[in-house]
Amino acid sequence: MERCRGNRQNLNNELIKIENFLISKKNISIEGILKLTNLAENYNVSELVDSCLAKNTNKTANILNENNFSIEDGILIIRTLLIKAKRLLKLQKVINNQKNIDQAKSKIQQLKKQFEQRKQLANALEPIKTKIGVYSGKGGVGKTTTTINIAASLAHQGQRVLMLDLDPQANATSGIGIEKREGGSVYESLVGDGLLTDQIICSSYENLWVIPGEVNLCGAEIDLPRMDDCLHRLQRALHSVKMANVYDIILIDCPPSLGSLTLNAFVAADSLLVPIQCEYYALEGISMVQRLIDQVRESGDNSGLNIIGIVMTMYDGRTRLSQQVLDEVRNHFSDVIFETTIPRATRLAEAPSHGQPALIYDPDGLATAAYDVLAAELMQRLNVEEITPDNVVDAAALQNHVPVQNQA
Repeated sequence: MERCRGNRQNLNNELIKIENFLISKKNISIEGILKLTNLAENYNVSELVDSCLAKNTNKTANILNENNFSIEDGILIIRTLLIKAKRLLKLQKVINNQKNIDQAKSKIQQLKKQFEQRKQLANALEPIKTKIGVYSGKGGVGKTTTTINIAASLAHQGQRVLMLDLDPQANATSGIGIEKREGGSVYESLVGDGLLTDQIICSSYENLWVIPGEVNLCGAEIDLPRMDDCLHRLQRALHSVKMANVYDIILIDCPPSLGSLTLNAFVAADSLLVPIQCEYYALEGISMVQRLIDQVRESGDNSGLNIIGIVMTMYDGRTRLSQQVLDEVRNHFSDVIFETTIPRATRLAEAPSHGQPALIYDPDGLATAAYDVLAAELMQRLNVEEITPDNVVDAAALQNHVPVQNQA
């Protein structure tokens, strides 16, 4: 009996210790301690703790007896709770310290991200690799078809391409499968303060982005001449795109007419790619484009503008006319004409109606292979390291092939 009283006294002393500890550490909850001890699932410990904290020693003994606990077991439980409570407190401090460490790490990551962004911004001060305007001076020669398919082939070869549709007809936009929408073109950036980067749309093809055209661009032909520095509006609009430093090449599909939009493209572009149909008006068209370039250079608006290449389109090897025109152009412009010619092909003409480049609509077609070779040849002139796709064929082999009118 005396031993039992001594044990009860020891239990009471332990109760006082844990009570004082819990009172001094108000953030420690009984529920938290019970979860840590894992006793709540097996024993009715909550009543035991409640009675302990109430210093109800008799009730505590009854609870111990009901759960087949001895007084020694009760003391052991209370001591365990006390130890767990202290461990919980230490763990909470560790957690708080870890939160501070995590916050510090997060802050460091934010600073690193800001540093990388500023580094990218500094790199963006370097100009993008090139801006190429596609212009022919005459409609129906495959200008837009060339723009679409060169853009697709360059993107397929690993170049990041932005195609800017500057033509109010917006055929390049629909030909790549993008819907024409009002207010989605370069118009607001030309005549207002809109950012051109806000108009960029990611196409369904990897590495190819588009700034669509729309009929509102017709109004730019009227609005631009009334504005200050009207010939440099597109050049300034492209500044935000240049600062993004995302694209390797910008292809500008110019209107066929010579107006304010076309002149803006001439001033903004680094060079021009000129598609010419294999007919006798070809030489006149090239001469006109060369005169325009000379005027732009002499005016000082773009002293570095040049023709990066002339591409002969709609070539039909079955006719003497196509070969005669090709030979004539090569004789007069041997330094700029591309070795690759684009054959006339029905499947190539059908592709825009499906909103797809020939690379997707007719991947095995002769015209598709021709545009792939042309893109590779363009990359060689730009001194850009390209990734040659599997379906690119040798240019010389392509030249010797007699194209078929209805390419399957």
